[in-house]
Amino acid sequence: MCSSDLRRVAKQLKGVIRIGAVNCQDEFMLCQRQGIRAYPSLQLYTMERGTIKYNGHKEEDDILQFVSRFIEDSVISLWTGNYDTWMNSENTRSKPWLIILCDQEEDSDSCPDELTRRLIGASLSGLVSVGLVDCAQDGSICEKLRGASGEGSLLYFPASPENGGKVQIAEIGRAHV
Repeated sequence: MCSSDLRRVAKQLKGVIRIGAVNCQDEFMLCQRQGIRAYPSLQLYTMERGTIKYNGHKEEDDILQFVSRFIEDSVISLWTGNYDTWMNSENTRSKPWLIILCDQEEDSDSCPDELTRRLIGASLSGLVSVGLVDCAQDGSICEKLRGASGEGSLLYFPASPENGGKVQIAEIGRAHV
């Protein structure tokens, strides 16, 4: 892994986790206390599980996959059985929502992969409620949210979706998070 790879990883995880680099030639004692004996070394420091040493491939996607296992998936799966409950919940009723409508067609990129979904949820935590609807399973919710235009796979509602006033967003992916 070179420093440009680490910078790309840091950019994708900005606002989700903090990434730092230590020059072990300059900070020998710190590296020794942390058990770093080879370069480059990656360690994840968590409140829940302490220090976790990364032993995988030093490739960007591998590191992102590793880190994503420790990011809470805060995206809410919305479906017919819970949609009204979430929309009328005291905590989310007046909050803005970003809702991803997954069409699940083979040629559709409307549904983000798990890593992207986790990054979206973590990046927007506390700012908006993020929901995801599987339109193949819950088409009526997708129709309701899309409205008369019938378009859009990423919709932003400045107030609750029940209040209308949606903004259609062109796309969102890992590069945009």
